[in-house]
Amino acid sequence: MVQFGTRGDLMGYGSLLIILGAVVLLAMAIEKNANKIASKQEEEIHLLREISSKLSDLSKDR
Repeated sequence: MVQFGTRGDLMGYGSLLIILGAVVLLAMAIEKNANKIASKQEEEIHLLREISSKLSDLSKDR
């Protein structure tokens, strides 16, 4: 007869699954935050390029 584990073993596996789930949720939150930062940076770069081109146009007009 094969015995897969005692009650303590099962509780240990349950704790490991909870910790693994928490790590996955933390990683997802970090990724979501990183994506928000990246999109804001892309927007800022676009605005800076727009300002740069307008300043360039102004300097050409002089």
